[in-house]
Amino acid sequence: MAIVVSHLHFSIPSFKDNSTVLMAETFIATIGLTLFFFLSGYSLMLKRPSFSTPGDLWTYLRKRLLRIYPLYWLALVFTMVMHSVGVTSGWMSDMDAGQLVLTILGIQILLSSSFTLVPFWFVSAILVYYLLFPIIIFAASRIRMSFRFSASVVGLIIFALLLAVSASTSEVDDRLIIYYWFFIAGIILGSEVDLPSITLSRSLPWIVVSAIALPFTKPDLLPSPLGDQIGSLLPAYISDFLSVVLVGIIGILVLLQAAKFFKRHLWARTSRAMMWIAPNTLSIYLFSGFLVYLAAKMAESVSPSLVPIMAIVVGVPLGLFIPPLVQMAVDRAIDLMFGRRRSAT
Repeated sequence: MAIVVSHLHFSIPSFKDNSTVLMAETFIATIGLTLFFFLSGYSLMLKRPSFSTPGDLWTYLRKRLLRIYPLYWLALVFTMVMHSVGVTSGWMSDMDAGQLVLTILGIQILLSSSFTLVPFWFVSAILVYYLLFPIIIFAASRIRMSFRFSASVVGLIIFALLLAVSASTSEVDDRLIIYYWFFIAGIILGSEVDLPSITLSRSLPWIVVSAIALPFTKPDLLPSPLGDQIGSLLPAYISDFLSVVLVGIIGILVLLQAAKFFKRHLWARTSRAMMWIAPNTLSIYLFSGFLVYLAAKMAESVSPSLVPIMAIVVGVPLGLFIPPLVQMAVDRAIDLMFGRRRSAT
């Protein structure tokens, strides 16, 4: 839902020129992304993978890649068709053969100059994290210390390598590095911590401290001369990193408490809708923007003043409930193809 809201400025022209709306979208998107990357690492650890045999690695990769690639490629084809008929809204630019190959493989985030599909950076990031996961688990398991410590060490080594490659080539997209530690945090906590055990009393100090510190990561929003002094001390990439970290801490802890309240008091009323949306977040991310954009375009042909209303009231619900149908169809096709192949062998 957070990502759907954060993409509204692609479809609503008035949002692009409104700094307050853009700031709110950025805040909402940051919370959604940090929570998703964190929960991705956490959920991967729930099955306690070891990757002690090639079969373990193959099973993991097969499951993850079949879950992502077919849907991603379908969205890629759809985007190219939309681009060819002039319906892009800044989502895509022309690409050469090399950029096309990297985009098809989903590793374009490692070469930021290859980014021609603006919203799809997220898919590339999660693919890279999923590919790093077996390396982190295998290497950490070989260190004769607690998993929390060994995973932190391995994560830090990989982080240093990413920084070195980024510094030497200026190609690795900053977002891969910025959100990396949320994925690692999910892995570390997933090995030892039960999320429901994180109570409000334990969360509140972290939320308060992060909220107090957050404005200081945005020097341009602070009054002079304080903002100028902090801006001279903090390079832009460090302030961006700290901003994402603090927003992520606030968002994750607040949403964990909200989730417990929701499960206790509202789950019985909304479980059907949530079970429709929750397993299909990838399809919602890939296709919801197009549905919101088409709703906005239809409204624009009638009256420009209707664009925000149609995009939000019609486009957003369509973006939440239509893409899961696409994902279900793709999943069924994959089950038929690979299920028959397994049964034949």
